[in-house]
Amino acid sequence: MTELVTLTQGVPQRFLVLDLQRRSNGSQALRWRDGRGVMRSRAAVAELISALPEPLRRRYAELDAHAVWLNAEARIVRYCIGVFDDVLQYDEEQTHQFSAERAQQ
Repeated sequence: MTELVTLTQGVPQRFLVLDLQRRSNGSQALRWRDGRGVMRSRAAVAELISALPEPLRRRYAELDAHAVWLNAEARIVRYCIGVFDDVLQYDEEQTHQFSAERAQQ
């Protein structure tokens, strides 16, 4: 994720840049910002890049697709961590319950 941010920030005119948004819960996501620092939706980015010359338009489209993939991957990882935490908590509760039942016997 940080590589894409660095790559887009290295463009001299900084027409559009990817920004790594970090949330208080530790999650991260790539978001587009325009040259003024205003966050842009993917639809707005698609509209902005549609007027660019073909090679540049293609490059921004590739960067956007890569950002979408990385954001999806990050969501999947966060989900899996949540499921794993649930399983560990359940397992811990079952272990304590089993131990309590054994102690009563």
